[in-house]
Amino acid sequence: MGIYVHQHLTDHELYDRYRHAHNPVEHSHWQFLWLLARGRTATAIARVTGYSAYWIGQIARRYNRAGPNGVRDQRRHTRGRHPLLSEERHAALRAALAEPHPAGDHWCGRTVAAWMSAQLGRRVSRQAAWRALRRVPEHVHLLFLPAYSPELQPAEHLWPLTNTALVNRHFASIEELEDVQAERCIALQEQPELVRSTTRFS
Repeated sequence: MGIYVHQHLTDHELYDRYRHAHNPVEHSHWQFLWLLARGRTATAIARVTGYSAYWIGQIARRYNRAGPNGVRDQRRHTRGRHPLLSEERHAALRAALAEPHPAGDHWCGRTVAAWMSAQLGRRVSRQAAWRALRRVPEHVHLLFLPAYSPELQPAEHLWPLTNTALVNRHFASIEELEDVQAERCIALQEQPELVRSTTRFS
């Protein structure tokens, strides 16, 4: 079931706000609302944008409650807050990351968010977890894939599927190209068997 978006603005006005927002945070917020107004689900939008469906829903609720003012970047109003984790808890996080995940999973934004939620007794988003991870870089090791190794990265096989919407077409702007590509990605989310057969990855 999709998230209802109040008609404070028309679809065209939402698109215009999305395309002309100078603040990158607000640019993403308006994109969420425009896609929701067009009938896309929060889950589908999350898969395309990289944000969580929960956060997309929160932005929609802020917009429904406060109109365009609810879409504003609120980080400027929260500067100076204390970090989520104290120095002691950061030390505990560093110690946890130095060991294998206790449930046999791997450490990432999702699992660190779960660890922080257990420590703090409240829900912590993946974005907050990544901010915490940036404070412990000595325990975060990036493993770079070798060049020309699509067998190690199933997503590499998706390019032929996503590029079919772009073949032999002229785009007047990068924004128009992005819109077409986003529509194609959303359509592919509704064809899991096609994606699975192309990537050979379930």
